[in-house]
Amino acid sequence: MAITIDLQGRAALVTGGASGIGRASAERLVAAGARVVLFDRNRELADEAADALGRHVATAIGGDVTDPADVEAAVAAAVGAWGAVDVVVNSAGTGAIGRFWELDPALWDFIVAVNLRGTFLVCAAAARWMVAAKRPGRIVNVASTNATVPTRGNAPYCASKAGVMAFTQVAALDLAPHGVTVNAVAPGPTDTPLTAPFFTVPDARREFLAHVPLGRLGRPEDIADAIVFLASDLAGWVTGQLFYVDGGQSLVGLPPYVDLIERTS
Repeated sequence: MAITIDLQGRAALVTGGASGIGRASAERLVAAGARVVLFDRNRELADEAADALGRHVATAIGGDVTDPADVEAAVAAAVGAWGAVDVVVNSAGTGAIGRFWELDPALWDFIVAVNLRGTFLVCAAAARWMVAAKRPGRIVNVASTNATVPTRGNAPYCASKAGVMAFTQVAALDLAPHGVTVNAVAPGPTDTPLTAPFFTVPDARREFLAHVPLGRLGRPEDIADAIVFLASDLAGWVTGQLFYVDGGQSLVGLPPYVDLIERTS
């Protein structure tokens, strides 16, 4: 018997959906039969992504995941466009490199707000709709191997992604009685617009490859494939888990980000 992922009739909200892991996830979700709303601060780029997918299966909304009103509007857009919000992919994220005692507190607050507060707000708004509608759903949060594998010079990112992991576990417990699963993926080093500037640092790509047993950096599609699995019926008995998609990187650690940058400064 062939096993396929069929998301026909499902509606998905993807944050950070204009590029990187979010866009790849939207593409994979649509390929599996879902319809999507791309929620991104860059409305122009989100519209381009929706146009590429086809407006019969994709729409876009601009907004900030740290703003409760924007988040409520995004959930309402999914319900308005497709009649439901069955799948949530929290892919919006950001980061910065520096020794923690030298960081501007405002930068710390910004990173934690996008990565952790944003995940909480989107999950909460979607969960309210799912619980009220008595409609089982799937929530997939994008954490990182940095949730459990720290590296020097990456304190706000590591802390926020560890928070995403812990929040995912509690949300899974809270929503289990309502038939909603909540899981997280933990990408390893992946080529995305967020990581692109860092990988231009001399030796950075080589250093990271030395920490990936499978010998290559991740592609957004690698992460998206795991997200679509967790959004599907095949993962119906999986909840509260951190799902590593990292080429084995979490087995061997990471190079010290800040040292790579300081070498070239």
